[in-house]
Amino acid sequence: MTSNTASPAGTIPNAPGALPFIGHSAALARHPLRFLSSMANAGDLLQVRLGPFRTIAVCNPDIARQVFRNDRVFDKGGPMFDLIKEVTGHRAMVVMEHAEHRPRRRMVQPAFHHARFPAYAEVILDQVDAVMGSWREGESIDLYEQSKLITSRVGLLTMFSYMQPDWLLKRALRDSITIMEGVFRRIITPSALNRIPTLGNLRYNRANARLRAVVDEIIDEYRRHDVDRGDMLSVLLKAESEQQAGVQGRTAVSNTDVHDEVTVFFLAAMDTTAASLAWTLTEMMRRPEVYQRLRSELAAELGGERVSLADLPRLKYMAQVAAESLRLHPPVWLLTRNVTADTELAGHTVKAGSAILLSPYVLHQREDMFPDAGRFDPDRWAEPGMTSRIRDALMPFGSGPRKCIGEVFGMTELLLALARIVPTWELGSRGSEPRSSVSFVLSPRNSRATLRRIA
Repeated sequence: MTSNTASPAGTIPNAPGALPFIGHSAALARHPLRFLSSMANAGDLLQVRLGPFRTIAVCNPDIARQVFRNDRVFDKGGPMFDLIKEVTGHRAMVVMEHAEHRPRRRMVQPAFHHARFPAYAEVILDQVDAVMGSWREGESIDLYEQSKLITSRVGLLTMFSYMQPDWLLKRALRDSITIMEGVFRRIITPSALNRIPTLGNLRYNRANARLRAVVDEIIDEYRRHDVDRGDMLSVLLKAESEQQAGVQGRTAVSNTDVHDEVTVFFLAAMDTTAASLAWTLTEMMRRPEVYQRLRSELAAELGGERVSLADLPRLKYMAQVAAESLRLHPPVWLLTRNVTADTELAGHTVKAGSAILLSPYVLHQREDMFPDAGRFDPDRWAEPGMTSRIRDALMPFGSGPRKCIGEVFGMTELLLALARIVPTWELGSRGSEPRSSVSFVLSPRNSRATLRRIA
């Protein structure tokens, strides 16, 4: 990590638990969620030190929205995004700075147009049914692994629909896990140590190279067949060909741009929604009354028929369960921003060059917003007691102009998967307590369930 030469406002208090020389590095590395929880109610802004590097942690949802919305001053950047570029490359939308981001987002947006969602929904439902079709009565399954099978297939068949997933899953699933775990380790490790050829660094670099090779194969297949499937990769390749042909008004798109965007969507489709689905099933498995209440809602609203996209707005309790799961377990739990100009934040002067840390996990633990914040309570999202301020404090997908472009897609996939699994299977806990696995994505570890088919 590079030391920040700009000095954050000296009046901002330190986060709890700093040690001499290393600051909060040990706390973040050993018990990251415990450390973040300690910040949630300790102040609105806190200084966090990772060795010589200083960052300002935003712990208040109202201030966080201010940072998210002003993406010109609080631009993408900081140590997290520098390391993410090792995976995504430098030309993916997720790591682009303000000036380039908006044209790229407009270019990619057609792949997420609402008109495409009926077709996407059918793919989602078919793939959920395909994975459930391999489950057997009395079998023990790992909920996160099974969720990744679902989301990987869905991602490939909606974002890159020309390719079939079987060969790709075998080659890429393990590498994606290695990469996601390695990114977080490298964020909290001094940059010099990341260059040492340790076993972990070698494994990470090899997985990264293999995944990029797989993405190249996908792109080459599309180019060879010259098929416009109306999916995300087709949108990118069309933009690339129009730019090369000199179509006026088109943003320049290179082969590197296409490669980097495909890599990002491949990883995002595989891991973030899988973590959300697995956590939601885990929380319900631990609370049979929640599982039964959701099953009753599905029976009343669907009458035994397979759920459709049009049914989702009526399934109010399912939406509450999903929201509460995302509050407690936001899959992307740590973000950074780079301050591009001297500014003021919550009454403090913040210098250009300062780093801002934003953690949805911290924001969702605020007791003034979410009383008894550590408790899983879907009813906290029920109308009419819900206020807009509390609703806006839920930020698992970020906020503002750089809010995750795949938010609606991810939520649709999560809800449709729940609506198929819950009426079909009872999930019995194996007795062991699931734990959070903290890598780039916050996922459940040791979350096993015993299957019992619903008659």
